[in-house]
Amino acid sequence: MTTPAPTPWWDTDPEIAEIRRRTAEEFGIVLDATDSDEARSLEDFDDDDDFDDGYSAVPAEPDSVLVELLNGRSLRRLSEARDALTDARERYDDAVLEARTAGYSWGEIGNLLGVSKQQLHRRFSTRQRGRR
Repeated sequence: MTTPAPTPWWDTDPEIAEIRRRTAEEFGIVLDATDSDEARSLEDFDDDDDFDDGYSAVPAEPDSVLVELLNGRSLRRLSEARDALTDARERYDDAVLEARTAGYSWGEIGNLLGVSKQQLHRRFSTRQRGRR
């Protein structure tokens, strides 16, 4: 004959029992059939019992971090933006040098681009096409 295992102190603590009862009541679940007025068998429960109050197991919106980890959209967009910026800088440089080769002054080019002629001259004077 085996002796039954002793009951842990938290199993009979009235304060913890009250907390369990309030929590179960708040979520509308029955922890133990012996705790409720109406005993329910396992067949009485269906999978949707916990979601009858408008709760859904599926979140309303997917987790944005998880979505990003799975599809990598932000990293692709950053890579595309980097490439586009590099292309834009090259086109900008080419356009400035073409305008200068066509005879426009640094002041005229600067007015059109919204930068000072000194900035343009400092950046492009050593790279002018056909000169130096």
